[in-house]
Amino acid sequence: VLAGLADPDARVAGTVAGVPAAIAYVPQFPRTTGATVADELRRHAGSDPGVDEIVGEAYVVEALARVGASELAGRAPESLSPGELQKVAVARALVRIRRGATLLLLDEPTAHLDDDARTLVAEVLFGLRGTVTTLLVTHDPALAALADRTVDLPSPPPASSALIAEDQS
Repeated sequence: VLAGLADPDARVAGTVAGVPAAIAYVPQFPRTTGATVADELRRHAGSDPGVDEIVGEAYVVEALARVGASELAGRAPESLSPGELQKVAVARALVRIRRGATLLLLDEPTAHLDDDARTLVAEVLFGLRGTVTTLLVTHDPALAALADRTVDLPSPPPASSALIAEDQS
């Protein structure tokens, strides 16, 4: 809901105040629309013609370098592995933060990454402390350890075997 991704038919109740308009979002299963990784990040840089294009391009280069994905710049997103695509999503969020996003939403940002990439993303997130409000959903203990506050969500109760037996009759 905070990212504006709720189904249009969803019924949402309650009030959320103080959510900034500028949000950076890293989904667990990222999607892209750019012809290349660099084009995808440029789209999120939202540069105006002229000098701002140079600034935006610098943000793209910087973001890819920070997540260890500089070599992906010219690749077509559909050719990427899930882990590479996850790095692109984190880089895309970094570009949006450089452009003023003040809320970072992450859903399992290290789910498809190897240990080295996972460590790098954790370092990047640690480096953002104090610069952007972050809401992180994770099962990764290393990422959870970065949080100022945590909320452990309980697992749903197991289905009752009596209910299962009744449904099968």
